[in-house]
Amino acid sequence: MQLQETHHRHDHHHGPNESTPLTGTVSSSSIATTNNDNAGAPLVHHMSLMKDEEPDVFIEGGDGKVHAGPYPALVDFRTFLQKHSSRACIGLVAVFLLLFISVVHVLISINHPKTTTIENAQEAMLDLGDGIEMWYRTWGNRQSGVPVLFVHGGPGNAVGDYNNINSKFFDYTKFFVVESDQRGTGRSQPSVWDDWRNMKYYEDITISLMAADFEVLREELGIDKWLVFGGSWGSTLSMFYGEQYPERSLGLIIRGVFLNTKPEFDDVYTPKRFIENKNEKQIREFEYFFELAEQEAKDSGEAELDRYDSERIVKLYNGMIKRGDKMAIWVWYVFENNLMEEDPNKLLNFDKIDSKSFPEAAGVAFFESQLFLDGLFKHPYRILERVRNLKEDLPAPVHTWVCQGKRDQVCPPQYAQKLVDALQEANIPTYPHFIKAPHQCTDPVMQICLRETVEDFYEKYKNGVLGLTS
Repeated sequence: MQLQETHHRHDHHHGPNESTPLTGTVSSSSIATTNNDNAGAPLVHHMSLMKDEEPDVFIEGGDGKVHAGPYPALVDFRTFLQKHSSRACIGLVAVFLLLFISVVHVLISINHPKTTTIENAQEAMLDLGDGIEMWYRTWGNRQSGVPVLFVHGGPGNAVGDYNNINSKFFDYTKFFVVESDQRGTGRSQPSVWDDWRNMKYYEDITISLMAADFEVLREELGIDKWLVFGGSWGSTLSMFYGEQYPERSLGLIIRGVFLNTKPEFDDVYTPKRFIENKNEKQIREFEYFFELAEQEAKDSGEAELDRYDSERIVKLYNGMIKRGDKMAIWVWYVFENNLMEEDPNKLLNFDKIDSKSFPEAAGVAFFESQLFLDGLFKHPYRILERVRNLKEDLPAPVHTWVCQGKRDQVCPPQYAQKLVDALQEANIPTYPHFIKAPHQCTDPVMQICLRETVEDFYEKYKNGVLGLTS
């Protein structure tokens, strides 16, 4: 709120309007003062005299008027003081008023720190080196809020895909939230979303490099520790970051657990699970997904493709995607979208590329196929084996919360259970929630779980529970 100041100018004109001759005797050794017993008598002011000088005086009569003596300069000076005295008072009052307002403002700032809503989040770019920049934004209570790192999914998605949903989970007066588009996606630059040819900049990307990007961001913002919050691929990267940098993690809250293991590959990129569940829709859509890879193997003169060979299927797609095959990009994206989507109205058409969704599709198809292969066959993530890092050589373990939908088709719940078992076996304080929900964080039941876990974390954080050793 802006305060409009209204200034009232008061001009008081006090001056001599007549000259009255000095009568009576004036002592040269003193200045006459007002005598309460002679309320109506003239007040005579007298300055010390030099020899042979006329007395330079002015007289304030009982009528309130100033009468000039033979030296009017002093009368003018007195007039000046009378004329400007009210302005001086007003000026002093204004100064004290401004000082008072400043003090109040400081006190308010201390008791009510500056906060920023998600709609007014501050955006910036972070230089990661080698011409790579990461876009990020911050919102919430910068002064005293609990720092939070939001880790988006995909890989290849972006913060913008979430439509500010994190405001439902984090009170902007209690938390300071940091959201970033992982390298190469969304508004980070160069972005695969902008041009598929930018894939060439990220062919050597690894999960270790992405976790290190968060460390650069943390140091840029001057944050000592933060709560790490992510779902789907975000759960993978969150767990990896927490295990890599446990001393920087206040806690972990993850949703839709994905460990990037061979059984998970087989559950998604072969028809095995779909056939076991007798899900005709999923079987049919897998066949559509498989046909494109099968045709690629034939066109390349390779051996016949086995529909149960998940590694080779993904490798064939990765090759098509990196050379800019739009249909391969689109089919990969649609297959995953339709696998997790429960609303028939939100299912995508395999045969019709949506130009508005294609930039996101390019990011998801490339980074998923690239990172999943790297994390399984080149640089295994070993998340289950490394959970001990969340406790070893630390003053206190990193508490971990899990929200897992029982109907999750992309990240089946049995893998979240394996993670919970590993955490509990390593004596990591773990708070698992297996709920009747699908994969998406937009599901109402999933949202309740995430809100409650955030509240539970906050209470434990404020009460010092997270610092306990057991």
